[in-house]
Amino acid sequence: MGDAVIVGLPDEDGADTEVPASARELLFTEAHYRVEVKLSGEYRWRQGLPIRLDYWEAIMWATLLLEQIPGAEDARVVPVEPHEGAAAVA
Repeated sequence: MGDAVIVGLPDEDGADTEVPASARELLFTEAHYRVEVKLSGEYRWRQGLPIRLDYWEAIMWATLLLEQIPGAEDARVVPVEPHEGAAAVA
């Protein structure tokens, strides 16, 4: 893998715009996340991994779990509150 450039959505003329502050914060602020998976026919989200991950690791695991869990129809990455599962830091 090499370098990457992250840009915002194109404006009405097709030019790149700045990455929104909320996206920059999500990508570059140190925090912990967990992966949740929704199975086909279910309405609730299930915890996909019992560990806390950084954002990039969580995205990777969400993609893998979605591909590997039979019946998985969606996966998401959600922030972990600082007091939540402090002993399970990855």
